[in-house]
Amino acid sequence: MSTEDLRKEEAALDADEKQDKKGKGKGKRARQEEAGLDEKRLKFLERNRAAATRCREKKKHWMQELQQKANTLSVANTQMQNELAQLRDEIAQMKAILGGEKPFPHPQFAGAPF
Repeated sequence: MSTEDLRKEEAALDADEKQDKKGKGKGKRARQEEAGLDEKRLKFLERNRAAATRCREKKKHWMQELQQKANTLSVANTQMQNELAQLRDEIAQMKAILGGEKPFPHPQFAGAPF
């Protein structure tokens, strides 16, 4: 679009806005219907605003629960990793005992041929 086309379009929009503001060309019934539409629009906007607020609160609550669950799972994961490390150490010690030249220190197996 050229700048001249833009100017023409802008002028047409301005003319429409001026006519709407003056209210010329509209009868009493048309103005009453427009007022009714405005009231309906305001009620719609009010209901929409309330729904948006409820939606944001619901999302906030859901995010808090999700964060709490993530924290709980993180703690459980850390505990399991610690337990795994301890069990691996225990396995390494047992392998060293069984694979080494030292006799097994448990009294039940003392003197048992390995």
